[in-house]
Amino acid sequence: MKWNLLMLDDEAPVIQALKILINREKYSIGEVFEATNGRDGLRIMKEHPIHLVLLDMHMPMMDGPAFLKEALVQFPYTKYIVISNYSDFKYTKQSIEAKAVDYILKPIDADELNQALAKAVEVLHIEQSRRREEKSMRKVATEVKTLMRRRVYESYIKGHINDFFVQEYEKLLLLEKRPSQNAVFVLKVLNFKDVCQTMFQADYSIFHYAFINVIEEKLEPFGCVCISSDASEDSFIGIVGSQENGINNNGTLERQLTRCLSILEHIFGAQAVIAVGDIVDASHLSDSYKSAKYMLQRSGQDHKNIYLPESIQQDKMNLLYDMRSYLQDNYNQPLHLEDLAKRYYMTKEHLTRLFKQSFGSTPYEFLILCRMEKALDLLADSNRSVVSIAEKLGYSNVNYFSKAFRKYYGISPTQYRAEQGMKIDQ
Repeated sequence: MKWNLLMLDDEAPVIQALKILINREKYSIGEVFEATNGRDGLRIMKEHPIHLVLLDMHMPMMDGPAFLKEALVQFPYTKYIVISNYSDFKYTKQSIEAKAVDYILKPIDADELNQALAKAVEVLHIEQSRRREEKSMRKVATEVKTLMRRRVYESYIKGHINDFFVQEYEKLLLLEKRPSQNAVFVLKVLNFKDVCQTMFQADYSIFHYAFINVIEEKLEPFGCVCISSDASEDSFIGIVGSQENGINNNGTLERQLTRCLSILEHIFGAQAVIAVGDIVDASHLSDSYKSAKYMLQRSGQDHKNIYLPESIQQDKMNLLYDMRSYLQDNYNQPLHLEDLAKRYYMTKEHLTRLFKQSFGSTPYEFLILCRMEKALDLLADSNRSVVSIAEKLGYSNVNYFSKAFRKYYGISPTQYRAEQGMKIDQ
């Protein structure tokens, strides 16, 4: 490597002498700059990378001490060698405080000057080597931390470890806590084999490494953690999150996902589809993962490449109200949570939890409520038998209806009719 040198002295003969005396080849001196005062010296250092500075302490406009005070703050890695006519202790002390490599008195001795340069260049080599080692160690530490982070969250979203375990890992790895709103996405590369063969010579590991880097970079504003899917070579799993205003506030996530897919297509020629699962807190990532997988399985029917809960359901509460209306309209049909969950692109666990949080009961409990309220209307018609009412309400057996009615109202359907003074037809 070549080291650039700046010479600061207001005496032209001194500058010329320095140029002659310095062994540029031996000490790998590259470009040489010169200035007559500290102010111009700082300007040069801002415009060019300067590694070494030879300076006189006595200069106009900005002298050596003033220059060193500014330069050490702005350019701490540069090495400074002080040259002066004055053997005054004041300048020697200022040079020591400024951590100058050496202090040389005029008239300048060639050997003394080159020894000072040798010392300065040696320090530059040592510090450069140390910075490289530190950078390499930081890189390794970051890679290990990233790998561990991905493995932890992979186990988390698949339900293999619990929330407490993840919190302990977050502390250990000094990770930021996951935001309050999270969603798991699954990205599938539809032309995976062609991309892997054409762009990566069928090297799956490089394919995954490249895609993960692009995905995490494009979704970085959402704290994205992305991992390869062990279930399929053509898919990636990721987590996105937001602390406030919603993950997809004003369509921000959808726009970033669109950019991400565009970049993957532009760089690698990848045709990909992505499905984002339900928005959950950090302790229910596995639920979001399940819903994302389910949505991805159903993708392709409408030729979209991005599937969001909001885009399919509009609004979470609108979805829940629609679900409630569906149950009210179909109170006489058997309730299978699995079918209901598929209808609304959720896992049955997450559906049940959301429904109860919003309406105070599970979907099944709400269905019973609908049936029992309808039962009272039907029982008011004395021409209807209890058997026909049971069938009308969706009960295959009148005993099941009577048991449910008694559990809900505390009396049987027959007793209810008797209390209402109605004729009882069985």
